[in-house]
Amino acid sequence: MVSVLTELIRAERREGRQVELNATGGFKAETAAATLVGLLLKAPVYYVYEKYEEAVKLPALPVSWDLSLFAMHAEFFEWIEEEPRPAGEVRERAKALPAELRELLDDPEDGRRFLSYAGRAYLEAYRERVMQAPRVEVLLSRQARAAYEAAEPSTRQAFARCLEKLRVRELWANQSERDGPGRVMVYPRGNTNERVFLTEDAEGRVRALELARHSDGSYEKLRGKIRPEDYVQFEAWEG
Repeated sequence: MVSVLTELIRAERREGRQVELNATGGFKAETAAATLVGLLLKAPVYYVYEKYEEAVKLPALPVSWDLSLFAMHAEFFEWIEEEPRPAGEVRERAKALPAELRELLDDPEDGRRFLSYAGRAYLEAYRERVMQAPRVEVLLSRQARAAYEAAEPSTRQAFARCLEKLRVRELWANQSERDGPGRVMVYPRGNTNERVFLTEDAEGRVRALELARHSDGSYEKLRGKIRPEDYVQFEAWEG
């Protein structure tokens, strides 16, 4: 139901039409799912109570949900959404998720585990926000390019996922931290192996200064020692 509603909303918007949802009727869980989809995808939601003749517009979410936290673990949610996964495998992979994101998984069923309807709604909202968000150019320094090309394939893929998220500021801004008092930022923060040292220039472009890892000690060697003025050669990241 969540997938169908999401696709209908996207199809109508592609035709330039405004979408409003009537969440009346059906089981209570269906009403809750429709309401959540509407709120996350910013489509007005209406409900007709039994004792009233007029539709009541439900209030929009007062704050925006943190897209950057979901983006850090989007690969997990894309993976489990592809097909039902063995509960044991999901349990092991879900250990890396923050507690609030683990709540988006349904209880095991027949030895398999799925996204809950809320998890699917959040995944669809994430996809929608990524599709609609403006892109910025990502530039790699000569040093970052060298580290990328020298990395083994699995590490290169991990760096590529990080660099791709840098194209959308909303995906990384809240999950970055400053590297000392200057302009240098580190993405992502938290318990992750691959890190990108970066700055933003006056045009809003992201400049990836260094690519580093905890496992090989390169992150600790670079931490607090990067000066943006030492990086002068850049090229566009093509993905």
